[in-house]
Amino acid sequence: LASKWVRQELKHAKKLFEQGNIIRLYPIIIDDKIVTPEIERTLISLKNENIIPITYKEAKKEFNSNSLLIITDTNVSKRLQNKNLVNFKNKIIIDHHIKTLDSITDALYEWIDVKSSSACEMVLTILKKYDIEIPSIIATIMLAGMYIDTNGFLLKTTKNTHKYASLLYEFGADNIEVQYLLKQNFREFKRRQKITTNAEFYGKIAIGSSKYRYTSIELAKASDVMLTFNGIEASFTIAKLDDNTIGISARSLGNINVASVMQKFNGGGHRTDAACQIRSNSVSKVKEELLGYIGGLNESNIY
Repeated sequence: LASKWVRQELKHAKKLFEQGNIIRLYPIIIDDKIVTPEIERTLISLKNENIIPITYKEAKKEFNSNSLLIITDTNVSKRLQNKNLVNFKNKIIIDHHIKTLDSITDALYEWIDVKSSSACEMVLTILKKYDIEIPSIIATIMLAGMYIDTNGFLLKTTKNTHKYASLLYEFGADNIEVQYLLKQNFREFKRRQKITTNAEFYGKIAIGSSKYRYTSIELAKASDVMLTFNGIEASFTIAKLDDNTIGISARSLGNINVASVMQKFNGGGHRTDAACQIRSNSVSKVKEELLGYIGGLNESNIY
């Protein structure tokens, strides 16, 4: 961040914007087919502040060779909102996930910091360094993002995490509004309970599974719950994402490296927070493979 290149680029961008030579700043590109209630409430809050996300189809009309794409919270091409975004000539990556074989390799600049709690914390580092303020609604949404990524400021949390969370309050973040943004659907909660109440335990590891279809977000929430059980150091949730894809969500208190386990299945993430997607229609088979892999590991491989 202190590099001459970054300072020059920011100064140049500010000058272009003031001169009216930057055509438009697109806040976010969203092409998701599935919108959770949490995301829907967030989008409504943004629209109320005239910050309107757009689709790739809407934005591409104004893209040119000088356009810049800023990718946050992922460095993997298949996790982008639209597969065509990977073809962008000018890309910058700001992410806190471990790089994998599927990571984007042609970015102009990348900042990968796996020690950061979240991409929100990393962005706040930039805002503070260059004395940039943000609207209160953006601060509120970023606070919600930090809350999710740290599981309520319990995991991947350092003094820096709290320092930058306090900066969000200075920007006007509303903790009550965060609670509204993150409210759960009771029916979905009951569905997830079917996984957690039927969890199986293997030493310090809890595994929940279901033959029914769930979203990746639901699997993550189930893993979060199982991690709170007495004696559990790591949790894995397995279920169908669609007819031909099985998802695994993994969580850890930090003593067990779940990212190394998920990498075995071509996934990735953090030591405490990881996931993967497997082309299969058999939950039981994937569960058997996971158990076989975990059982065959030496402690030095996952601790």
